[in-house]
Amino acid sequence: MHKDVVIIGSGIAGLTCAIYLKRANIDFVVIEKNDVGGLLNKLKRVDNYPGFSSCSGKEILSSLKKQIDELGIEVIKNNVVTILMDKSGFKIVLEDGSIIAKEVVIATGINRNKNELIDGEKEYFGRGVSYCAVCDGAFFKGSDVAVIGNKKTAIEEALYLANIVNKIYFIHDDDINKNDLAELSKFSNIEIIKDKVKKINGDMLGVNSLTLESGRNIDVIGVFPYIGEKGVEDFLRNINLNLNNGFIDVDENMETMIKGVFAIGDVRVSKLKQLVTAASDGAISSLQIIKNLKAK
Repeated sequence: MHKDVVIIGSGIAGLTCAIYLKRANIDFVVIEKNDVGGLLNKLKRVDNYPGFSSCSGKEILSSLKKQIDELGIEVIKNNVVTILMDKSGFKIVLEDGSIIAKEVVIATGINRNKNELIDGEKEYFGRGVSYCAVCDGAFFKGSDVAVIGNKKTAIEEALYLANIVNKIYFIHDDDINKNDLAELSKFSNIEIIKDKVKKINGDMLGVNSLTLESGRNIDVIGVFPYIGEKGVEDFLRNINLNLNNGFIDVDENMETMIKGVFAIGDVRVSKLKQLVTAASDGAISSLQIIKNLKAK
């Protein structure tokens, strides 16, 4: 099979790119190994997406699905094994077959290492466990929460939450950069704890506490874990992309250091990982893709 473009991933970034390409009459296909919509399938409540007031991710996805159905956008359920490069373009090797494309869009979102998930993290996702303070911080206004991790992302999320919640337990198991530590220490409502989280506890209503490896129990209703997250999937091992902490560097057009390879949404390096920015990435990338194809 030959296509002008292959979009890998069908979250809001990938589907937005697909909508723009379809309207420009570009020959493409979307590949998705899981359910169409990606993270939208798991979001219990969204309050900050324009035009949708306090809805679920599935409600937004329902409108998106209707739109892609009306446009006749093709989504193939398959798993990408690897991407190979040659003079003719890119060969996307699937578990079942392969596709030759002139341009490739990587829209696979954040890949969370299953081996590093905290006990209870998956169970309480959307019921107290969140990976986005900007998205969900307001839900915990005036409450006690925990931020877990020692990467820059964890620091930034804690600083954002400091002006919203009552108290933050910042839990890390490794040394933190001294400058970052100083930033956290400026806030009287941030308690820094060097320990590991053994388990996230809760009930039918959601998260209610954490158990640390030291044996200490902490009462919280919100947990923001930032451990074991990365953007790059294993199928990208055969192409050399410029990475920053596991996420893909792109230019202002969402194009990577490899001409014809784009990265959009949460998989790329970005200051803000939101539905609205992911949709923006999809739109921006489509314009450069169309430009590239015309040049070819």
